[in-house]
Amino acid sequence: MLRSVSLLLVLGVLVLLLGGSAIAGQDYPGSEDHPLLERFPGSFIYAWEYWLFDEYVVPTGPIVERGQPEEGPLPDKAAASGRDQMLLPQEGFAAAGEVTKITYIAPEDRSLHEIYSSYLEELETAGFDVLFTATNEGDMGPYASWHAARYGIGPEHRAHQLREAESKRLITATLDHDQRPVHITLYFRLRPGGREYPGQVRVQLDIVEEDNRETGLVTSHPEYERTLPTIEPMAYDDYEGGSDHQVLSRFTGSFIYAYEHAVFDQYAVATGRVDEKDLPDEDEPLPDLAAAGSRNMIQPTTGVLVEGAVTKLTYVVPAQRSALEVFRSYKEALESADVDILFTASGEREIGRYQEWHEMRYGEGPEHRAYRLREADQEYYVAARLPHDEGDVYAAIYIMFGRGDRDFPDNVRVQVDIVEEGDMDEDLVSAESLRDQLRTHGSAAVQDIHFAFDSAKLLPESANTLDAIAGLLEADPQLELLVVGHTDDKGALDYNVDLSRRRAEAVATALSEDYGVAAGRLTPLGVGPAAPTASNLTEEGRAQNRRVELVERID
Repeated sequence: MLRSVSLLLVLGVLVLLLGGSAIAGQDYPGSEDHPLLERFPGSFIYAWEYWLFDEYVVPTGPIVERGQPEEGPLPDKAAASGRDQMLLPQEGFAAAGEVTKITYIAPEDRSLHEIYSSYLEELETAGFDVLFTATNEGDMGPYASWHAARYGIGPEHRAHQLREAESKRLITATLDHDQRPVHITLYFRLRPGGREYPGQVRVQLDIVEEDNRETGLVTSHPEYERTLPTIEPMAYDDYEGGSDHQVLSRFTGSFIYAYEHAVFDQYAVATGRVDEKDLPDEDEPLPDLAAAGSRNMIQPTTGVLVEGAVTKLTYVVPAQRSALEVFRSYKEALESADVDILFTASGEREIGRYQEWHEMRYGEGPEHRAYRLREADQEYYVAARLPHDEGDVYAAIYIMFGRGDRDFPDNVRVQVDIVEEGDMDEDLVSAESLRDQLRTHGSAAVQDIHFAFDSAKLLPESANTLDAIAGLLEADPQLELLVVGHTDDKGALDYNVDLSRRRAEAVATALSEDYGVAAGRLTPLGVGPAAPTASNLTEEGRAQNRRVELVERID
């Protein structure tokens, strides 16, 4: 990796002076020492992270515990601890730039005091300004808990092995380098009774090289022509059939992991924190913005329901690009297009349970990949509206980084949902077209009846199709129909058959109660995945198989 720092602090000389021997451990894959500061002789790299641009807080005083504010964001330097408490440095400053985090395991024959003193002496000799030192928890406070809460649990959930120390030391220092300031935090910890490497010192070295973030990584096109997106394939393994939306590009170097597009649908744009609420009584509908779980419902405190063309894109961002950098890039691109920023938030305290709400309301995405949004360690959100002559365009952008992803543990994921406000084409379904299908085939497949995810609740965008079916029955008072529900073949057979039956019953009930159709003229029936019209091996085929079919009954 490239570095602009030219000053090398040669701790490697200590190998000759101290005669340290290497321990039986291999360096973390892909890791390396920072060129500014070498490892203590004989140590190995247990965990390693590098970010081209991120923000880091350098504490220059002890970590203190405070009660969390009742509302609003946490203070800039704080990290939440438990439900009601937060941890933050009594004094400290935030720096942004290249961030490297290295966890070393030192040889078992080297003491905590020796390693701490060696690093401190070398920093002072090299001209660093030592800002803060502490040799016990009374002086430094619960530093390890604050570090873990603020900066995550490290590669492969190893937690950098920093907690529950019996002896500890802390150093923070800065160097006014001629090219850019450099800040160092060194945390030393010893736990003789630990399960892994007992009696060996751990050293956490975090280095921040101040720098300005590269700009121009996201571009917006507010004057785009409202046509279906067409774009040449890029040199990434994009999801089959997926392409960037014309109004907003991808973050440079990303690829499309999942993609969906609907010519007309309804979408709720969250413009406030997403909170958990009690479910309403069974005979009461859910609020328009809500999504229901088995025991509760989740909904944004404020939001906008929009109808029109809906495009959902899930991107995976290259490694070593932080969630903060991606968030700022998207936000700046939107602001440069003179859009209305409706809501921005960072962290669970401000965002709430957005990812859970999004999944419950909009499903798990193509091939049940769940959009790779779960278990966020860092998260950001921005919602915006772009005024347009043919209807406003809304964007909901959720950015997260989490180590729980099996395939992409070191990559930020971005969910970009774009809604182009517009009316449904009312000529797609009519009483006449349904009558013609029944006369020709004895049945009429209806794709434009929409249900809430994994539910028999009819959605408002089904109204035009229900109008057409009611018109068909009104024009022919003798006509009787089987209302047949169909599903794709994902999931258990018994469950799908039951779901298809409940959906057919919901259509029959709506026609009887809302349009006055005699219940005896409609017979609901559910067949689950038993009569597919396309292959269930692709998302496109499964979408065709999820339908309601009208079959003429002949006595």
